Amino acid sequence: MKKTKKDKNIILTKSFVFNTRRLIIRPYLISDFNSWKEAHQNMLSPQTPFDWAHAFLKTQAHRRKFVSMVKTHQQKRVGPTNYTFAVFKKITGELVGEVSMVDASRGGSMSASCGYLIFNNHWRQGYGLEALRGLIDIAFNKLALHRLEAYIEVKNRGSQKLAKMAEFRKEGIAKKRLFFKGAWNDVFVYALTCEDIGIKNVRPITYSIPNG
Repeated sequence: MKKTKKDKNIILTKSFVFNTRRLIIRPYLISDFNSWKEAHQNMLSPQTPFDWAHAFLKTQAHRRKFVSMVKTHQQKRVGPTNYTFAVFKKITGELVGEVSMVDASRGGSMSASCGYLIFNNHWRQGYGLEALRGLIDIAFNKLALHRLEAYIEVKNRGSQKLAKMAEFRKEGIAKKRLFFKGAWNDVFVYALTCEDIGIKNVRPITYSIPNG
């Protein structure tokens, strides 16, 4: 039977799923809307000065925004340069956060910048570290990247602590690197290479993953 474009996308998306001990990490699907909406509705009020995005998204959790977001993620993976992954609990299927890689480059650098967030009603349960380690596995073992970077606001102690726990090293400060709350802010640069965790991706390669 000839597969439709929709069927092909479903198959390729299912192949792009990563499991950790407690979590499933994969691209968003349109069918995830209810989980996404519930996740934002269940968030607590902002817990830190760096939790402001959660409160903003809580008022924007409608289907049109979600469908647009998923389609944008799909388009950006075609390159591929940007990847956003939803993070679900294995047991309940509940959406607990997201991890991402942006500006993934090939050629001589084989690197990407990474980001991570856990919805604040799931904080302090180890999901952030587990999800970040899953993203590291995707970057080095699946995409054969050589280096991951994290740009973290100078006063964001929680994110810095998480990066250190995931074995990122602090390399310095980037002045006026991140636009946050209406202004350009300094950030600390944290980095991890595949050699740091015993993986040898020796030679730059061109590698693409299926779009889901």
